[in-house]
Amino acid sequence: MAADPPAPSAPGPLQDGAGLPSRQVLTRELSDALGAPAALVSVRPESRGRVRGLAVCSGRILSFVREAQGQGLRTRELFALVRRTVSSRVTVEPPAAPGAGPAADPAPRDGG
Repeated sequence: MAADPPAPSAPGPLQDGAGLPSRQVLTRELSDALGAPAALVSVRPESRGRVRGLAVCSGRILSFVREAQGQGLRTRELFALVRRTVSSRVTVEPPAAPGAGPAADPAPRDGG
């Protein structure tokens, strides 16, 4: 006599009804892999349990692919925000006094 196939398990808090990881699980896996808190922007399920999506982490926008059943997580940086810093050699000029302008400049100009 043939045995009945096992009944599909009910989705738990770590998966949705299609057997895919929840957003919470994906966020935690991305944060662990990247070493900083991550936020999911979009998630798109694909065939055989693979999930693709976009995430933001530490000023970076990343695409990610998570293979079925946690067999791998790949990320690719798409864009990184860079903070401009002012060099210590740059001096900031004080704001001009009211009424100061080209006519108030006492230095002669070439050609004029």
